[in-house]
Amino acid sequence: MYATFVLAVIVIAILIVKRMLWRHYEPAVPGKIEELRRVDWTATAIQIFAWLSGIALVLAAVYAVQSMPNGGWLAVAIGLGIGIALLLVSAAIASKYGITADAIDGAGIGILYVTCYAMHVRWNLVPLALALVAMLLVTAVTLFLAMRRGSFFIAILGLIGGFAAPTLLGFSEQSADLFAYLVILNAAISWLAFRMRWPLLIALSVLRITIYEWTWVLQSLTDSQLWLAALIFAAFAIVAAAPFWYRSWYDYPPRFRYVAAVAVLLPLLFAFFMAANTNYGAQINVLFGFLLVIALTLFAIVWRGGPVWLHIAGGVASLLTFGIWFWQWWSQLNAPGSWPAGPVPGLVLTIAIWTALFIALYLIRTTIFAALLFAVFIGMAYRQPEDSATLIVAMIGLLIAVLATFIRRRDAVLGAIAIAIVAKAVMVLNPLSLLYAVQVSHTLNPPPMPWLVLIAFAILFAALFVLAAKLVRPVFAIIAVAFYAWMLVTVYAPTVPALLAFAIVPYALFVAYAFFARSFLADVALVLASLVFFLSATTTLHTMSGAVPLIEAAVLLALLWRKHPAEPCFTLLVISGLAFFNAALPLLLPKPFIVITLALESLAVLWLFTRNAYRGFLVWSIGLAASLYIWITLDPTIYTYVDTYKFFGYILGFAVAICGGIMLLAAYVTPRDMPRLALFFSLLGLTESWYLITIIISNIFHSTGVAFNVGFMNFSPLEDVTYTIAWIISATGLLFIGLHWDWQGARVGATGLLLLSIAKCFLHDVIRRGDPYRDYSLVAVAVSLLVVGILLQRYRLHRTAAVAV
Repeated sequence: MYATFVLAVIVIAILIVKRMLWRHYEPAVPGKIEELRRVDWTATAIQIFAWLSGIALVLAAVYAVQSMPNGGWLAVAIGLGIGIALLLVSAAIASKYGITADAIDGAGIGILYVTCYAMHVRWNLVPLALALVAMLLVTAVTLFLAMRRGSFFIAILGLIGGFAAPTLLGFSEQSADLFAYLVILNAAISWLAFRMRWPLLIALSVLRITIYEWTWVLQSLTDSQLWLAALIFAAFAIVAAAPFWYRSWYDYPPRFRYVAAVAVLLPLLFAFFMAANTNYGAQINVLFGFLLVIALTLFAIVWRGGPVWLHIAGGVASLLTFGIWFWQWWSQLNAPGSWPAGPVPGLVLTIAIWTALFIALYLIRTTIFAALLFAVFIGMAYRQPEDSATLIVAMIGLLIAVLATFIRRRDAVLGAIAIAIVAKAVMVLNPLSLLYAVQVSHTLNPPPMPWLVLIAFAILFAALFVLAAKLVRPVFAIIAVAFYAWMLVTVYAPTVPALLAFAIVPYALFVAYAFFARSFLADVALVLASLVFFLSATTTLHTMSGAVPLIEAAVLLALLWRKHPAEPCFTLLVISGLAFFNAALPLLLPKPFIVITLALESLAVLWLFTRNAYRGFLVWSIGLAASLYIWITLDPTIYTYVDTYKFFGYILGFAVAICGGIMLLAAYVTPRDMPRLALFFSLLGLTESWYLITIIISNIFHSTGVAFNVGFMNFSPLEDVTYTIAWIISATGLLFIGLHWDWQGARVGATGLLLLSIAKCFLHDVIRRGDPYRDYSLVAVAVSLLVVGILLQRYRLHRTAAVAV
């Protein structure tokens, strides 16, 4: 009581000094020096003396009550009479003597409060309920007088007296009665403050109520009273927001708006308190019910024109509350406490319902929290993986409903965020649920294939592709590739077919999206997804890894004829399809078959170039032929002949011959207006044919199989000279073919082989080999050169005659 009285004196003194300072300093005038006016001590003295007289009267009443421990109804009548009389006197002189009237009102109100206090606490004449009604009547009269007189001083007295009543009457432990009284008082003071435009009054009311609430919570709250505490905090938030239900946010001055906003936001601290307290965390309906009421209250203010940041603040608080709740559960998982460590029946469904309600709230005015709140399911996947079926069905169903709203409102990014969060929840759920099954069954046998998880992933990929198609956001397909890779890395399946199912189902959705989307980014996504699928197959599906890129190549190339894509889609699909086809060859075929297949591919791509003049085909054909030539040159194991192949062994052993023939056919297919390209393929084919001649000679002299070896010093003299004779004869015959059929490639190839043979004869055979082998080499070279001379002279004569005609 004394503390309340001292508080009243301090507040009144502050207001008087403030008023004095405002009255006795005049503002600066431009061009003049600011001067201090002479203080009007008369007005100040009137205020001080008036309030001192009021304080003296209240003190006299207090001491009178203390001196009468057994007072009766006569004392009550005297106290009430004096208080009412002072109010009547104040009303009579208010028009002429306003300052004195306010002081008399203060004295009368103080005496009435003291009398109500004495009736119940000091003299025990009336029950608590009657004393409470009397206190409320005194407060009502005070607020009426404050409004009628426009007196902030009287309003402050009503605030102090009203909030001091619980302490004076001694029912602070009876929380239901106490806070019912405080709700009524707060509503009345808020109404007066808004009507009279006194923001300080409502701020003081909010401060005093907050002190009352948290004092009770920290000192007296029990588990059984948690619902009551939540109801009390929610009631005060609703009262603070009530003015904005019948008037718009901007109909009030700024200070009123922000005081009310703070009054609604402060109860969110109680939500954090409940979520972080192990004694209250298990009462999830109370916790999230209270949080939803506060979030709805903030949204109601925004709906009436309030700032959007209030709605955002509610969303942030909702996420924090869920996060604190899960963190507190995690910290108490292995420690004794009131939270259950094992599965809780119905927990997943309950949390799913509350999450759906919060998401629905943040969908009314679409915000990012409608997507971020799906993170609750990640926590539930960690918390209770045993209910994986319920959790997957709940979050997938909710996601589909939310995505329908996002698509209708064209909020593509929010939809993608929601899908990504749910995907993370499914990824968490898959291994955890299976590990739990192993622990429960106490067996080392792996659990069965989680088909429900696969269905969930399929729905998520389909939802992302639908979102991308409906809102024309093909970039989401690129994002889906990262999702696809992430899924394959984290997913658990006990068998290879199960892993294959996890890879194939999303990949099929990538194919379907690329088929219908017909955009470059969709094709890029399909190519990247094919790469992810291929890498996954090579690491997990060793027995089928070769078939995967072959199928992918077929899919990519099939899109060319089905979609008729324009550039750059055509280039991407062609190059990617051929790349996957080539990647499949080493995984499916022996080296000789690979050589033959690559040569045929180079020929086929060159033929495609002749049909549509697409430069990509030309580049790929040239690059493939050049790579094949380098491989043939550097890898002699290609030529190895194995007897077990029988007939095919000869084909495989001389695969280079087939490759050379294909290169010569490619030169023939080359368009006539591209002679340099024809020369390129001709030289490749002829060089590979030269390899064939060398291999045949090697096979004749060696029984260990085919081997391409240029270490002539290790050969016998006969074998060494045989190479020279065979080369020079082949060069002569090739030159005849080139001159007779006007084949530039044959002429250039023959010239090169002639020079090589001559160089070998004079620089190696003559020096390194003795008789008669060097004689054989010299004779063969001489005869061939004579024939070459005759052929060249005939060719020159024919050309001269043709020019003359």
